[in-house]
Amino acid sequence: MNRLRSLVTKKLRSKIPEIEYQSQTISIHMARFYDINGNFVAYSSDFKNLYDRFGKYIGYFLNDLLCNLSGETIGYIREKSIYNNQGQRLYFTR
Repeated sequence: MNRLRSLVTKKLRSKIPEIEYQSQTISIHMARFYDINGNFVAYSSDFKNLYDRFGKYIGYFLNDLLCNLSGETIGYIREKSIYNNQGQRLYFTR
Protein backbone atom coordinates (compact mmCIF):
# COMPACT_ATOMS: atom_id res chain seq x y z
CA MET A 1 0.00 0.00 0.00
CA ASN A 2 2.79 2.45 0.90
CA ARG A 3 4.62 1.63 -2.33
CA LEU A 4 1.47 2.34 -4.35
CA ARG A 5 0.92 5.63 -2.51
CA SER A 6 4.55 6.57 -3.15
CA LEU A 7 4.24 5.81 -6.87
CA VAL A 8 1.00 7.80 -7.18
CA THR A 9 2.49 10.75 -5.29
CA LYS A 10 5.62 10.69 -7.44
CA LYS A 11 3.49 10.55 -10.60
CA LEU A 12 1.35 13.49 -9.47
CA ARG A 13 4.37 15.58 -8.53
CA SER A 14 5.89 15.04 -11.96
CA LYS A 15 2.71 16.49 -13.50
CA ILE A 16 2.79 19.73 -11.48
CA PRO A 17 6.40 20.70 -10.77
CA GLU A 18 5.72 24.44 -11.24
CA ILE A 19 3.26 24.52 -8.37
CA GLU A 20 5.66 22.84 -5.98
CA TYR A 21 8.45 25.14 -7.10
CA GLN A 22 6.32 28.24 -6.58
CA SER A 23 5.26 27.15 -3.11
CA GLN A 24 8.87 26.44 -2.14
CA THR A 25 9.91 29.81 -3.54
CA ILE A 26 7.27 31.65 -1.53
CA SER A 27 8.20 29.98 1.73
CA ILE A 28 11.91 30.58 1.17
CA HIS A 29 11.69 34.23 0.09
CA MET A 30 8.92 35.59 2.31
CA ALA A 31 10.09 37.74 5.22
CA ARG A 32 7.72 37.73 8.20
CA PHE A 33 7.81 40.64 10.64
CA TYR A 34 6.72 40.46 14.28
CA ASP A 35 5.84 43.07 16.90
CA ILE A 36 7.68 43.36 20.23
CA ASN A 37 5.42 40.64 21.71
CA GLY A 38 6.34 38.19 18.94
CA ASN A 39 3.00 38.43 17.10
CA PHE A 40 3.07 38.15 13.29
CA VAL A 41 2.09 41.60 11.99
CA ALA A 42 3.57 42.14 8.51
CA TYR A 43 5.34 40.48 5.61
CA SER A 44 7.34 41.15 2.47
CA SER A 45 7.31 38.64 -0.34
CA ASP A 46 9.77 40.52 -2.54
CA PHE A 47 11.88 42.56 -0.08
CA LYS A 48 10.64 45.69 -1.86
CA ASN A 49 7.11 46.12 -0.46
CA LEU A 50 5.66 45.67 3.03
CA TYR A 51 2.11 44.49 3.78
CA ASP A 52 0.29 44.00 7.06
CA ARG A 53 -0.84 40.49 7.98
CA PHE A 54 -4.19 41.06 6.24
CA GLY A 55 -2.52 42.03 2.95
CA LYS A 56 -3.03 45.81 3.27
CA TYR A 57 -0.16 47.74 1.74
CA ILE A 58 2.07 49.55 4.26
CA GLY A 59 4.88 50.88 2.09
CA TYR A 60 7.99 50.15 0.08
CA PHE A 61 11.66 49.86 0.94
CA LEU A 62 14.07 52.34 -0.61
CA ASN A 63 17.60 51.44 0.46
CA ASP A 64 17.28 51.38 4.28
CA LEU A 65 14.12 53.53 4.37
CA LEU A 66 10.45 52.52 4.55
CA CYS A 67 8.28 54.90 2.50
CA ASN A 68 4.51 55.22 2.02
CA LEU A 69 2.79 55.63 -1.36
CA SER A 70 3.29 59.41 -1.22
CA GLY A 71 7.04 58.87 -0.98
CA GLU A 72 7.23 60.08 2.62
CA THR A 73 9.64 58.27 4.91
CA ILE A 74 7.64 56.44 7.58
CA GLY A 75 10.51 54.45 9.04
CA TYR A 76 13.82 52.76 8.45
CA ILE A 77 15.31 49.29 8.69
CA ARG A 78 18.38 48.33 10.72
CA GLU A 79 19.69 44.84 11.44
CA LYS A 80 16.44 42.91 10.80
CA SER A 81 14.25 45.49 12.59
CA ILE A 82 11.96 48.26 11.36
CA TYR A 83 11.89 51.51 13.35
CA ASN A 84 9.54 54.47 13.02
CA ASN A 85 10.83 58.01 12.45
CA GLN A 86 11.07 58.57 16.22
CA GLY A 87 13.45 55.61 16.57
CA GLN A 88 10.97 53.23 18.22
CA ARG A 89 11.32 49.60 17.16
CA LEU A 90 8.09 48.53 15.47
CA TYR A 91 8.80 45.15 13.86
CA PHE A 92 11.55 42.59 13.69
CA THR A 93 12.22 39.54 11.54
CA ARG A 94 13.88 36.29 12.55
